[in-house]
Amino acid sequence: MGIILPLLYAACYAGLLVVLTHRSGIGVGLVVYACSVGAGTGFGGWLLQRSEVGRVTWRNRVAGFCLPWTGWVGGGTLPSLLVKNWLAGLVFGVAVLWADQSNWFQVPITDSTNGTGNLASIQEWGLYVSTWTCWVVLAGAWLWMLRTFLTRSSNVLSVLSRERGIWFPILAPPLVIAASVTLRATGYPWWGLAVAAAPLLYVSFPVLLIIAVMLWHAITGKPMRWN
Repeated sequence: MGIILPLLYAACYAGLLVVLTHRSGIGVGLVVYACSVGAGTGFGGWLLQRSEVGRVTWRNRVAGFCLPWTGWVGGGTLPSLLVKNWLAGLVFGVAVLWADQSNWFQVPITDSTNGTGNLASIQEWGLYVSTWTCWVVLAGAWLWMLRTFLTRSSNVLSVLSRERGIWFPILAPPLVIAASVTLRATGYPWWGLAVAAAPLLYVSFPVLLIIAVMLWHAITGKPMRWN
């Protein structure tokens, strides 16, 4: 739940921005979004002021929804926490707006006049959803890893200079996402999916192998031995 709830909150904020910009236009939608995020942030701060220390109630949970970026922007005094959450919400909104308005991420519409139109449309949507899923998972894992590294290292530059092996896991996810986005934007969507899915399959291969072995023994009825 530690990572699911922040992703759910971010999805709600992204949905709010998309609905506002599509219904009211980009300019008005952004202004209304910024005001809504500011009002929600202020309401979350008001709830925190009235929350009991050491006790989790509905006020804390609602405040967590209104202040979803606290785990990333850090703590501090309540006014600075509110300002940082509001700014993070605006940056997130601009990023979502860019992704929504960019032609790079739109699904091509297939002509369904021939017999293969519906099949091609399903294939395109499946490719689109799969690619976006890989991007979101990679970005979420990278942000979680980056946050863990920054919070546990008191001197980041010293750690990076001494432990060169940590550079690869920090730099690989954004480079993979950038390469996948570039391939999709230049007309190679299948290669874009392959590049984005390759590191996820590599990391999850042992787990997938264990699940496959368990399913095989369950289907065939053969007993399993765990050493």
